[in-house]
Amino acid sequence: MIILFIITQFIGYSYSTLLVYTFGNRDLLLNTTKYSVANFGTVPYGQKLHGQLFQPPFQKADHLVEQFCDLKSINSYSPYFSFKPDKWIISRIGGCSITQKAILAQKLQAKLLIIYDEEADDKSELVIADDGNGYQVYIPVIMIRHNEAKILYDKLAEDQPGGSLNAHIKFDQIVQSQKPKVLFGLDISNRDTFKLIKNFKKYYDELKDFIDFDIFYHLLQCAKCRESNYSKQQIDCISNGRYCQLDSSDYEFGNGADVVMEQYRQLCLWQLNHKYWWRYMNYFNSQCSKPSQYKNCFEFYISEDIQANISTCLSQTNGQIELLERQFILQMKSGIVYFPGLTINGKIFRGNMDVEIIKNALCSSFKDTTNITICNSQQLLIDDETSYKWLIILVVCMIIIFLLFMFFIFRQMLKNQMKKQMKSQIEQALNQYIQYYEN
Repeated sequence: MIILFIITQFIGYSYSTLLVYTFGNRDLLLNTTKYSVANFGTVPYGQKLHGQLFQPPFQKADHLVEQFCDLKSINSYSPYFSFKPDKWIISRIGGCSITQKAILAQKLQAKLLIIYDEEADDKSELVIADDGNGYQVYIPVIMIRHNEAKILYDKLAEDQPGGSLNAHIKFDQIVQSQKPKVLFGLDISNRDTFKLIKNFKKYYDELKDFIDFDIFYHLLQCAKCRESNYSKQQIDCISNGRYCQLDSSDYEFGNGADVVMEQYRQLCLWQLNHKYWWRYMNYFNSQCSKPSQYKNCFEFYISEDIQANISTCLSQTNGQIELLERQFILQMKSGIVYFPGLTINGKIFRGNMDVEIIKNALCSSFKDTTNITICNSQQLLIDDETSYKWLIILVVCMIIIFLLFMFFIFRQMLKNQMKKQMKSQIEQALNQYIQYYEN
């Protein structure tokens, strides 16, 4: 009955449902779809995860005071905790960054981290920001609401020491299509943008004929400028505050307007020639570091005929600029708030912007990968691994059959030997009897 109940629960809820039961799957404690997935770590799209949920095994008994931030405060050798292969950890926010908590959870060999914010109300938006150390995280991190976390914490507190809960989650499958739509959100003020572009180029060359690929650039708007009907110039903006960017150099080497204009130039280049854009971005990453020099970099690298072709695109610098207005629309529709960002078929890609993970996600978004070599090679590797496993199973079965055969032969030989011995003993006894009778 318990197994049947669990099956019906999984069928009845959406892919993104988090289910938490008491130990042994006896009672359902939590069933929620209202959680947020971190924009770092590895998100196993379309996969189910199962684990035992624990409080952090602090050295001290008071879990409400201790912060899950330092390995010294953890009793990592707890017999209730250390030998569990599929453990999850739940922790509240505070004391250190979320990425630091995730890294600590990894050191304890946890497979997933659940966090919550005591100060957030039930209507607050759940946001998990990356503080720059997210690249070190390789487990999924999710955030749930405080009232739901309290249910789990109270139940875990009842069963200490060593209490745990059974938890199950299935992450959303990436929507599949014949020709997936892929959208990159870029920001040249963030150097991770260029790392992504450089590393993804080899996969773009393989997939460009099979995907609908596009880009947009992160832009800001000046709210006060809008109130004044864009009547004054702004140092970090063009078109009197309509299109702005922040300058990370604090105006030492330029300003936000230089950043906006460079993104404007790159957009025009993208529209004209995709191949040239990829080449220029690699050059820009290595040679152009100061906003005040962006224009000179562009004019030095881009040939005169290309510059002449995009001059019309760049001619508008006042009032509403259609190409830059489109960037606001794309950003709003995509939902991307952290840059660089990515959507596949309209769904935001969560997790580290690792090109291998992105490539695997893209391959899983195709309905048919027959003609896509880069995805078939991955499938071939999986098939080879599967074949290898079946080969091991076949060898083990043959060994078992051989041992059974040898056992049967040995048994027959033993029976024959026993028959011979019995026959010999009977003949010997009979001869002795005849000899005795004759005497």
